[in-house]
Amino acid sequence: MLKLDLGTEWGYAGRAMSMSLRERKKVETHERLLASTIELLALRGIDQITTREIAERAGVGEATLFRYFPNKRNLFLSAYGTRFGAIVSGYSREQESLNADPGLGHTGRDYLARILNGYRALADLYISDPENAASYIRESFQLGSVVGVGGQSHGDRWIGLTTDVIRKGQDVGEFVVTIDADLMAQNCHAVYVHNSIKTHVRKLKIENYWEVLSARLELVLAPLLPLRLV
Repeated sequence: MLKLDLGTEWGYAGRAMSMSLRERKKVETHERLLASTIELLALRGIDQITTREIAERAGVGEATLFRYFPNKRNLFLSAYGTRFGAIVSGYSREQESLNADPGLGHTGRDYLARILNGYRALADLYISDPENAASYIRESFQLGSVVGVGGQSHGDRWIGLTTDVIRKGQDVGEFVVTIDADLMAQNCHAVYVHNSIKTHVRKLKIENYWEVLSARLELVLAPLLPLRLV
């Protein structure tokens, strides 16, 4: 079974030792249900997966599943959110690794590539499950939604990481310093959100998703490069 990183995705790092046995078992059950859902989604579509099958794969009864997730839609959105969160964490680790290695190129185009590579990972996730992706993004704008709160948190973290990449490019003189890094990062993410919803609503060809998104992102990011690098 897929092993999810609870400490990274749900903030349980450092708390496990202080949890009671009952609390730890609840966390583990929650993890197994999400992992089972993600594994089954890799094999077939949502309509071909039942909650009973997910529960059996996780080693619990179907009634137990519904104590953790009120309905099938909530379960699938939560699973998508877990996958999204894993990509955000991967994006973070990648930036830390690149920043720590002085032997790697740190040109303006290298910094742009970092951002584009991150969005390529989000694009691949979207392409793998466009229906859930569009629903998850919409849910992120809903007040009072547990899934939505998670989506907002992941989005804010992503924007923060992209802001850091832009600022590092500015600090080393590879990006124009007069551009607001945070605003630029927000604009990039707005393009991703718009492209995702537009693709779903207008039923655009999913195979063109990354081609369109990357072209739009490059246009948004282009002003960061000094004229000497364009």
